[in-house]
Amino acid sequence: MLIQLSGVSVPRSLHGPHIKKLRQIENLYLHADNLLGRSALDDALGTLDDDALARILESWFVTIRNQAHTTENDEKRWQTGLAFVTSVVTWVSKSRADKLMRHIDERLQRL
Repeated sequence: MLIQLSGVSVPRSLHGPHIKKLRQIENLYLHADNLLGRSALDDALGTLDDDALARILESWFVTIRNQAHTTENDEKRWQTGLAFVTSVVTWVSKSRADKLMRHIDERLQRL
């Protein structure tokens, strides 16, 4: 079941039901699960684990490129997955930076 995402905090690239892109992202999730175990991509994104993200993306890239016949769709699949990871990492890191700044501000206000 597809759910349309909306809201200011959701990156524009994640708005709306884009079936083809969702399938490409699902392919990345399945690859990560096979490589590092269940929920590997979510865990790596949520904790900003750059080593795990690098392993997942590099391995996925090699898997896409090592096909007997690559097509324009393979390039689009790679670009979609990379853009997804980049968007989520930016979103999560911004959220964490905002929380850290609020925490620092609260501590300064107490002083």
